[in-house]
Amino acid sequence: MPNSQGSRSIRVSAPITIPSREVPQSQRDFKMDSDEHEEDNSGNRPCKKIVPPHVIVARRFADRMFSVCFGHGRTLRGRDLVNFRNTIFQMTGFIE
Repeated sequence: MPNSQGSRSIRVSAPITIPSREVPQSQRDFKMDSDEHEEDNSGNRPCKKIVPPHVIVARRFADRMFSVCFGHGRTLRGRDLVNFRNTIFQMTGFIE
């Protein structure tokens, strides 16, 4: 049956297999947060629970977190902005 302008043939690709996503050993062995180490029955092996870095930082510095705004709807300018920036750098470890 010839193709006319009103009908189109549908092209179909061959099916593919998607490999399973196994995590390489090098990515499994990164340092975990000390808060997340739970002991099993033997008492020697920590639980393999991976915690994202932003969650670790949020837990460590939860007591030091504060709002970006210092007044009623005021934006940070000048010295306030520099102090805020320095505090963030100290919390993330860029400066001590």
